[in-house]
Amino acid sequence: MDGCLPGWMSDTCSVPCPEGTFGPNCNETCSPNCYDAFKCRRTNGNCKYGCAAGFQGLHCNSTCDPGFYGSVCMNRCGFCGNRSVCHHVSGFCPTGVGCLAGYLGVKCKTLCPAGTFGDNCSVACGSCDGQCNWEDGACQFGCLPGWKGKQCNAPCDDGSFGRDCSEKCGYCYNMSLCDPLDGYCPKCIPGFVPPYCKEPCKLPQFGSRCPLGMWGLNCDNKCGRCSGRYCSRINGSCTYGCEAGAMGPTCEENCTRGFYGENCVDECGRCNVTNSSTFVCDPVSGRCPSGCESGWVVKTVEMTF
Repeated sequence: MDGCLPGWMSDTCSVPCPEGTFGPNCNETCSPNCYDAFKCRRTNGNCKYGCAAGFQGLHCNSTCDPGFYGSVCMNRCGFCGNRSVCHHVSGFCPTGVGCLAGYLGVKCKTLCPAGTFGDNCSVACGSCDGQCNWEDGACQFGCLPGWKGKQCNAPCDDGSFGRDCSEKCGYCYNMSLCDPLDGYCPKCIPGFVPPYCKEPCKLPQFGSRCPLGMWGLNCDNKCGRCSGRYCSRINGSCTYGCEAGAMGPTCEENCTRGFYGENCVDECGRCNVTNSSTFVCDPVSGRCPSGCESGWVVKTVEMTF
């Protein structure tokens, strides 16, 4: 005879293999990598309860495939530096290689904390709308108002504002004063309405929201004594001339002595003037406050003989 069947021993082949051995005449030793070390089936050596962490196969003599580790080799390795393979039992990354950008921990499975990215998560994200990419810091959902660029770390240029600096400022008095967040301007150039300086001041008949009779910087200047109160939204000049008693481009001057009426184009009559008189005739109506000169009468202004 050639000895005993697998799993048995002794001259009569009636004694089962001792624990930890298997095969014909019990000449082979169970794998130390069995889940319960050295406990295998006495006939074929298969581990009774599977393999210890990091091993696979019926006899548990093979380590996990590259990129896997742990119990039943079901766990994937983390993001080890240099694309290295983790330890087949613990899943730890090799000493000295660290983690790929964006990851932390001995297994390199922990993403960078919010607001950080890069090697060892040592770089702060820019002004992203949400978390930046853990590897390269790119802002995946755009920038917060006032910032631009792939990593949202560049402020808006003068004259732009909003998300990704995609909006244009209005007609600010100084573009550098345009708020990069919401486009607010502390002052407008003459002719535009604050606070965003995008809506022009217009004459009332064209539907402007600027109050009737206002013009210029921030529309806070009052028109002069313009006819109908209509004046230029840019420089305040009176569009339809002056009211009676006023003159000049903005109708803020009184009539020159001796003249009256709209735009002060009418000459006073032969009014009786004293040295104390401030004007010859009423600058609005043209009436002579002290009567007429000798030889002249009211209204007819004709000489009598």
